[in-house]
Amino acid sequence: MASSILVRFLGGQPEVFATASPAERQRVLDIVRSVEPLSQRYRGINVDSTPDLHEPPLERISAPTLIVSARDDLFNTLPAAQYAADRIPGARLAVYDTGGHLLVGRGAAVRAEAKTFIDSAGAGRVGADHRSRTSPQARARLVDPAELIRSDANHGSLARNVDFN
Repeated sequence: MASSILVRFLGGQPEVFATASPAERQRVLDIVRSVEPLSQRYRGINVDSTPDLHEPPLERISAPTLIVSARDDLFNTLPAAQYAADRIPGARLAVYDTGGHLLVGRGAAVRAEAKTFIDSAGAGRVGADHRSRTSPQARARLVDPAELIRSDANHGSLARNVDFN
């Protein structure tokens, strides 16, 4: 299957992919390869495509929260990102005009945004109430950019590497 079709399937704009740097195109292709073969993703795709109409209690989230989205995300995640940012106390929303679901070409900007956010959380400017209720080890995990900010092909690695307890 052509890479442009798979990029579109993963919520990216093929035009943005085509103009990305060789390293960024390789990063995206690594992500594309990590989801192949698509035939084994059928059940998960159906779950992702089924609307979940309950309203999660977002206002109860007390952890520092950074939400990142792109206007041209073909999965149209920006409305949900805006919804969550409006309801999570103190949440920061970073929106990029281009980059699609994989934020193609936005890696440096996203890492800088995340580092600034993590630094502000570590300095107590964001989520101080949450920090006071967590162990020193958990606080260290919240502010360690080396562990949290990854540029590898593990889409969603941030959520898997954060201890929310």
